[in-house]
Amino acid sequence: MNVIPREELDEHLAIKNPYFLKNAFFDILIYKKGDNLYATGTKCPHQGKSLEGCWERNGHIICPVHQYAFSLENGRGHGMYL
Repeated sequence: MNVIPREELDEHLAIKNPYFLKNAFFDILIYKKGDNLYATGTKCPHQGKSLEGCWERNGHIICPVHQYAFSLENGRGHGMYL
């Protein structure tokens, strides 16, 4: 199991938010909004495109390919889930 100290994660997120955590076993997108951290996979369920380059708007992660919006709270958007 990989453990990243909160301080180290906060440093990464201060530079790049969202932060893509990648290793040999999994890829995770981590987004910080206020004091909350959100984590999801790194692929948009619409066509499996990478979420790299995504942004947050009104509590939603926006896919950079087709601008589909997915809730930070539950991952739901456009009838799909992250």
